[in-house]
Amino acid sequence: MEHQSEALAIDGDTVRLPGFVRIAAGIYSNIDKNWKAQLTVENLFDTNYWATADADNNISPAQGHTVRD
Repeated sequence: MEHQSEALAIDGDTVRLPGFVRIAAGIYSNIDKNWKAQLTVENLFDTNYWATADADNNISPAQGHTVRD
């Protein structure tokens, strides 16, 4: 679980990004003594939030569900 409180886009006090909570989950299985398989889902509940901000007018949304192996 990742939690981010409300934050300012830059050092000024004009643009505030809302806080969010993002959940990730994963499963894995040991295949044998040398191999392990893993599957991870980030942003499990498809939370909408702003991932990055570079000034007040260059704000990027986060990805939705992301699956990694």
